[in-house]
Amino acid sequence: MSPNSEENSAIPHAFLSEGPVGARVWKVWSPLWKLRNHREGRFFPPLATFGMLVLLSPYQLTNWIASLRGVTTWDPKSVFILADGRYLDHVIPFVPWTIFVYYTIFLFYLALPFAAPKTKDGHRELLVTI
Repeated sequence: MSPNSEENSAIPHAFLSEGPVGARVWKVWSPLWKLRNHREGRFFPPLATFGMLVLLSPYQLTNWIASLRGVTTWDPKSVFILADGRYLDHVIPFVPWTIFVYYTIFLFYLALPFAAPKTKDGHRELLVTI
């Protein structure tokens, strides 16, 4: 089957309409879906990574704008107040090396497109996950 065949030209309708809403592929991924077999499938993971970074950009932008304002509507530390009136977040010590654990979530997102199976279902699951 050639990469330019009719079957590869669009995301199958079943991927867009079947299953729970959270398990459907967004139509925005159609251009990427058409290229999933380009260069024997090696082009798909970098494109999926780029698409994921593009989707993360507005999230990062809104966080940056919110930090410039210096105002918050909900402060999570206020949820856990100890009997003596101190915040639990202020009592737990910060251990510098543990920030690595927090940053590994970003490594997961970067590794995900390269770890997904190079099959039609693997590509679908990757696009749903992103």
